[in-house]
Amino acid sequence: MNRIWLKSYPAGVPDDITDVAQAHASIVEVLDASCQRHAHQYAYQSMGAALTYDEFEHHARNLAAWFQHQGVKKGDRVVLIMPNLFQYPIAIYAVLRAGGVVVNANPLSTAAELDHLLEDAQPRVIVIAENFAHTLQDSARHHDVPHIIVTGIGDLLGGLKGPFTNFVARHVKRMVPAWSIPHATPLRQALHQGRNLSFTAPALAHQDMACLQYTGGTTGRP
Repeated sequence: MNRIWLKSYPAGVPDDITDVAQAHASIVEVLDASCQRHAHQYAYQSMGAALTYDEFEHHARNLAAWFQHQGVKKGDRVVLIMPNLFQYPIAIYAVLRAGGVVVNANPLSTAAELDHLLEDAQPRVIVIAENFAHTLQDSARHHDVPHIIVTGIGDLLGGLKGPFTNFVARHVKRMVPAWSIPHATPLRQALHQGRNLSFTAPALAHQDMACLQYTGGTTGRP
């Protein structure tokens, strides 16, 4: 195969990372090493805000600690229902750090489609953007999930930008339909609690499952 996409790689980006992978026990070790090496560089930029590797690592550590103290153990599934927000890569890193398995769900799924996925995956936690919380509310299976975290799209944008973005999304653009999930925990609350919780990194190896990825389900159930 002629890998024509390699011509678009920036200088310094390898076309093969097999050696890097074999030098680390797990993908978590790769992420940990990158966060240490590039601590003060930007890891992500979104909506005019930026997140450094150091901030990325700290958020992920705190969320992983919260996961552990809610009983998430190695191999437990955590469903993520979000668009491209800072919260998404942070949640992925946190799930992996806690030894969990990332389960991505399409934010545009219907309640029936979510029912099927939740029944199959049997997650211990769901992390969802509030824009889609009304669909989860209508899911018959969400009651079986012990912990649900809900986040506003501006929660991690920092300063006044975050609250302003959430206000506009909720009250001006009306992007957040009314929802009610009584046992849901706000993401910022989970992160704050996680700062004061201990965290014990589980032993991970190459053969451990990292992600359970369902199909889009466009011609049937995922």
